[in-house]
Amino acid sequence: MEKDYYNRLGVNKNATQEEIKKAFRKAALKYHPDKNPEGKKEAEEKFKEINEAYAVLSDPEKRSIYDKYGYEGLRGQYGGSQFDDFISSIFKNFGFFDDIFGGFAQSHSKKGTDIQIDITMDLEEVFNGTEKEITIKRTVPCEKCNGSGAATPSDITTCAHCNGTGKIRRQQFFFTVSQTCPYCNGTGKIITKKCSNCKGNGYIIQKEKIEIKIESGIDNGAILLYKGKGNIVDPEYPAGDLYIVTYIKEDPIFKRDGMNLYVELPIPFTSAMFGDKLELDYFDQKKLTVNIPPKTSNGDILKLRGYGIPKGGYRGDLIIQMKLITPKRMNKTQEAVLKKFHKLTKDNYDILNKLKKVLKKRFKK
Repeated sequence: MEKDYYNRLGVNKNATQEEIKKAFRKAALKYHPDKNPEGKKEAEEKFKEINEAYAVLSDPEKRSIYDKYGYEGLRGQYGGSQFDDFISSIFKNFGFFDDIFGGFAQSHSKKGTDIQIDITMDLEEVFNGTEKEITIKRTVPCEKCNGSGAATPSDITTCAHCNGTGKIRRQQFFFTVSQTCPYCNGTGKIITKKCSNCKGNGYIIQKEKIEIKIESGIDNGAILLYKGKGNIVDPEYPAGDLYIVTYIKEDPIFKRDGMNLYVELPIPFTSAMFGDKLELDYFDQKKLTVNIPPKTSNGDILKLRGYGIPKGGYRGDLIIQMKLITPKRMNKTQEAVLKKFHKLTKDNYDILNKLKKVLKKRFKK
């Protein structure tokens, strides 16, 4: 069955590499198995499909072949089993699928597997930028056996079943079929006595602290890449990479839209009438002075340009919506003044109502 990689990512065939990358990030965030605990199995399948599509479309050569000949064209170009191995390796290279595929890949001919770490930030860290120290767990070669898995070099012998080639050839009708040797798992070597430190695995899990710097203005779901900080499956091949996905908590006061910030500011009705200067707790400074213009109505908007989130040398805006509040407690003097004000206001409205009635009668004549 033909696989529609463009449809999986939700882009058209003319999409740029940046659009493909953006669509992949959005889809990966949506279908991350950890973010879909109730439908984890379905999310895992969807996530695998998304990563397979991105692995092809993000590679100009593979994308060109796919555009011309489709999925079968890729299989023909790279060889059916070879391309299927490539597709399988995509999923094994994502740390959160380790449990699905039975732990870290033990292949001795591929780049190390990748690791993903999720971090949570608050809006203040997004505004100011921050530095964090995270701890990761990664596989590294065992120091005692240098990754061989054997107690001593003499405990490694050549596999008698494949004669050290790692492949077993079998004749089937007119064809010779080559497959990975099941006795040595394709290494060509048999360990007679395992290393006591790594139990013959050749690798151990090591904790490592990493300092990460996050620039201000980072988006929710952004992915930070640290090359070479993933798992190592063979000392002769490069380590995998570390992917850090950022999640931003909602702020109880400020709402974010891109680089702009929105806030609802409660103000006394007297400040709204006569104008005032109010102080607002803000991120990059202890207090922000807000000038309330006279005759401000409930719901009026005040925009402070350049006071939003900084990003790449620019800053968004701070949009303030006025919310009038009435006092719940007053002393006698305040109450007397307000009652007098209320009477004057009411009298004015009575005069206006009388004037409307007079005018209405005149127009009827």
